[in-house]
Amino acid sequence: MTWVWLRGLARESGHWGGLPRRAEEALGERVITIDLPGFGRNADKNCPIDMREMVSFLIAQTQHLTSINILAVSLGGLVALNWAGADSRVASVTAVNSSSRLNRFHQRIQPQKVWQLMRFFIGDKNEDHREEKILSIVSNCEMKSKQVLSLWSEIARRRPIHIKQVLRQLYLAARAPVVNPELLQHCRLTFLASNCDKLVSPVCSHTLASYYQGRLLVHPTAGHDLPLDDPEWLLGQLQPKAFLSSPSSADC
Repeated sequence: MTWVWLRGLARESGHWGGLPRRAEEALGERVITIDLPGFGRNADKNCPIDMREMVSFLIAQTQHLTSINILAVSLGGLVALNWAGADSRVASVTAVNSSSRLNRFHQRIQPQKVWQLMRFFIGDKNEDHREEKILSIVSNCEMKSKQVLSLWSEIARRRPIHIKQVLRQLYLAARAPVVNPELLQHCRLTFLASNCDKLVSPVCSHTLASYYQGRLLVHPTAGHDLPLDDPEWLLGQLQPKAFLSSPSSADC
């Protein structure tokens, strides 16, 4: 079994830091990270504005795999659900702070926060300053934010984010279809929500879990970037035994 990890809006695999390696040790399974088109290692490609094209891209990237578990954050979770609905190889999806058209726009992404993000991407040319502001929105753990600021700033310098690709991602998310639950019956679904998410309302994860009859676990204090704020808690939810136990929570 191989884990495929996907990041969300305007983020890339570099933002995982060393977590994929830690996950391989903890889970005893291979973890690969894939950058969505327009970002990271795939910055030379345009982000699709049709979800079918995005799914085709991911299937092509993983054609050598026979069975897949997906961990995906935010927009990545929406992509993962659509991927799983079209690919029987996907055995499980763990979606972190994701949303869909089942919820209203202001729940899916806080308008004030997304406007701030757009201003950061367009107007702030200082990578350290910009990434510090982004971290203040997506993380609730000041200590963790300070630890990764230099890494995130270096990623921004090496692989600059193009606002065109961010806008294409937002358009993709806005018009992505809601996957029919019948298409996901082969797949184990887990939804992780941060109760103090400042970007996406945790209500969206509750809605998804109810709609797909999936497992829901709520972290009481973490921000939108739950893998950053509490990686130990996240890895605990990926362990096979976690699917047999009752939901748990922890403070970051």
